[in-house]
Amino acid sequence: MKEKYCGNCTQHDMYHYPDKVFCQLRYLKGENPIVDTLWCCPHWKYDPQPCFCLEKAKQNAKNTQ
Repeated sequence: MKEKYCGNCTQHDMYHYPDKVFCQLRYLKGENPIVDTLWCCPHWKYDPQPCFCLEKAKQNAKNTQ
């Protein structure tokens, strides 16, 4: 099972590296498209391309705890 995060979803584009992403699907639905890289919605679809934002966001989350 893949870890489900916005940072590895097909719908995301970078917004504020690495902590925030722009979700194209939420934008099209009229919802706030700016979400946390480590968040996930029910419409998540895996993107097999590696995203460095996800690893960096995980590091940032560990450093702020």
